[in-house]
Amino acid sequence: MESSRARKIKIAWALVIGWSFVIVWILASEDFAFEDTRSWVDELIRFFVPKIKGYELYRLHTLIRKAAHMVEYGILALLALRALLLSIEHDWLRPIGFALLYVFAVATLDESRQSFLDSRTGAAGDVGIDLIGAVIALALWWIVPILWKRLAADRFPIPDSDG
Repeated sequence: MESSRARKIKIAWALVIGWSFVIVWILASEDFAFEDTRSWVDELIRFFVPKIKGYELYRLHTLIRKAAHMVEYGILALLALRALLLSIEHDWLRPIGFALLYVFAVATLDESRQSFLDSRTGAAGDVGIDLIGAVIALALWWIVPILWKRLAADRFPIPDSDG
């Protein structure tokens, strides 16, 4: 019978591989090219900023697309970190390095694949944006619990046992 830990490791890696597949084969497909997302993304933008037009609309659409890169690769970095932390017996620094290396490999594969599609372009700058998203997600993974503990300690101090 499989141990609980082994099952968690398998699930964690299945999520990493599954999300990598979503990025490289679905989100990087021609269906998500700029021109193919333009109609619904522009409508969404106009819903929140009704008077936006022309170049400003184009810039905001581009910004949303780049932010999406950061989010999708931030998720990938966190999934990879979790799988690595479950799989290898090390402090958290080595798994973070491996998670970033994995994100770099998937981002490079993603952009390479896009360079062969008619409606997409592979861009080295997007690999950088993907890595920035991964670094931000991993930094938040490290910082948020520290801040949470401090906030909780300030808001709910532990009473003295003497009094």
